[in-house]
Amino acid sequence: MDDSAAMQLAVGIEQSRSLESLDLYDNGIGGFASRQISAALSKNPPLNHLNLACNQIGDVGAAMLAMALVRNNILLDLNLWSNDIQDFGASRLSLGLRHNTSLTALGLGRNTLSESCIGDLAASIENNSTLVTLEFEEEGICNDSVSRIEKILCGNRRKPDKNTGS
Repeated sequence: MDDSAAMQLAVGIEQSRSLESLDLYDNGIGGFASRQISAALSKNPPLNHLNLACNQIGDVGAAMLAMALVRNNILLDLNLWSNDIQDFGASRLSLGLRHNTSLTALGLGRNTLSESCIGDLAASIENNSTLVTLEFEEEGICNDSVSRIEKILCGNRRKPDKNTGS
């Protein structure tokens, strides 16, 4: 996605009153475009589901999205599968999750995350009662870390829905 298209997309996201789902799978989205999308998300558009899988967002783009997560209280589902996100980007996402109150699902599969990074994610979701699904590659991650995350997510699933009270 070139810079002009990214800017137009961001304006469209920002100004939309009805866009609830956006699938940008494999669109060549890199640093500039992810920065534009993040800025738009920070303004709380009605977007509930955003699929950015199979792009080139990387650590810098993930860090920008993390800042948007701090401000955004509408986005429910963010798919970042296969985006060359490594520990730096995932640790920034962890920080964003600590403050986000809406995201229920985060997809981080097919990125390169270390054991310590998974620990950071676990610590973040302990403070985030809305996240109920976190996808990541379990290969190379110890069973204790995977079990810890599963236990936290299971506990979040049992909590009443903040929007319906059920």
